[in-house]
Amino acid sequence: MEHVDPDGVHGREELLAGLRRLFHEGGWSVHRFAAASGLGTATIQGILDGSTNVPQTRTLELFVRTCGQDSASWVRARGRVVRASKEAAPTGEPSRPPRDGGLGPSAVARPPSRPGGRWGPRTAVAVAAVLLAAVGWAVTHRRHGSTGGPPVAVLRDVHRADPCSLLDAGSLAGFGATRIDPDYGALSRCDVLLSPDNDAEPTVDVDLHFDGPSAESPPATRTTRVGHVSVTEMPDEPDRCIRDVRLADGDHVRITAKRLRHSAAGLCTIAQAVTGRAVERLNNGTAPVYRDRFPKNSLALRNACDLLDDEALNAIPGADAKNRHAGFAGWDCTWDSATTDAGVDVQFNQDDDLDDDGKPVLLAGRRSHVAAGYQADHSCTVAVEHRHFTDAAGDPTVEFVMLTVYGPQANADLCTTAEALGTSAASKLPDV
Repeated sequence: MEHVDPDGVHGREELLAGLRRLFHEGGWSVHRFAAASGLGTATIQGILDGSTNVPQTRTLELFVRTCGQDSASWVRARGRVVRASKEAAPTGEPSRPPRDGGLGPSAVARPPSRPGGRWGPRTAVAVAAVLLAAVGWAVTHRRHGSTGGPPVAVLRDVHRADPCSLLDAGSLAGFGATRIDPDYGALSRCDVLLSPDNDAEPTVDVDLHFDGPSAESPPATRTTRVGHVSVTEMPDEPDRCIRDVRLADGDHVRITAKRLRHSAAGLCTIAQAVTGRAVERLNNGTAPVYRDRFPKNSLALRNACDLLDDEALNAIPGADAKNRHAGFAGWDCTWDSATTDAGVDVQFNQDDDLDDDGKPVLLAGRRSHVAAGYQADHSCTVAVEHRHFTDAAGDPTVEFVMLTVYGPQANADLCTTAEALGTSAASKLPDV
């Protein structure tokens, strides 16, 4: 078995690939690893499925120690990754602090509730047909020109654009039973869950989500222009396969096929089938479909940057309400101090349960949860519950604000600040 060398890690994808390899070489399951490491299952899943940006130091140490590794060399590797990310950040735009999965975006992974089984892959004939249709449309479009109407292959309204409209469960029917779930993860995401049959646990999850022009681009093996979009293939990995579609307006559609449990399915064949159909719909203007996806009181219709003003940010020395980095659709926002290694990050998310996520408190009349050191050694995270609903799969779901304060102070002091900022943010939330 080849040694995983952290000294050779210089980028985010290399770091996450190394951690996934340690996990799989150890023969772990997510729940056994959670019990052994003390990490949350969603945090672990975020590292495995790539929804994590860069794991925080504490998370990384616990992860690699559980895998029997010396943590010091991995922490040094993380430092190189973070420094490289900051150097690559656009001038004048603060680089956002790295954060792991857990309560972060795209990290909500709900375990299937039914027993699983085994199944085999579909042939590539239908996949090729989908891709040929997409390429054929692009050639015809270039030859005859646009027929007018609204622009295609763009996200005209990010709050109403439905990621599920880019998915076609029928294109994957040959792989087994399929189910589209619009609430499986973050607000910008839609998933197709594949099972051997209708009574089996899902073995593959295909995650399609939107991201903005500043989305990080992992190393690519090939980029192809198809009509109005560019399709980038990421390097193949044992348990996931990624395709990135860059739209005409610079936004991205990221498609990730992930193996949830053992199956013989070809992940890149699946990812390519989903990508081909999505590209076809983007280029012919039939997707994304725009609809009112969220109720009027949803956080999805708010801007995370509006939750903290100058008065509240006085709690972070050197922080300025105007010096901020807004994420896709305004669903997360980061303020960095200009004078110290401190800041605060606010993001909107959804999960099935927050009862185990820290000490329960009441902030501005809202049920909340405080966790010291959850994201990093010097940090404190507050999750403020907003609304509860039943998702499309019939599961209870909570929409919440996650606020993380980080800095050189002791965690107890950071939690005092986090609770104060959490109270300010909670007071600005809409009525449920």
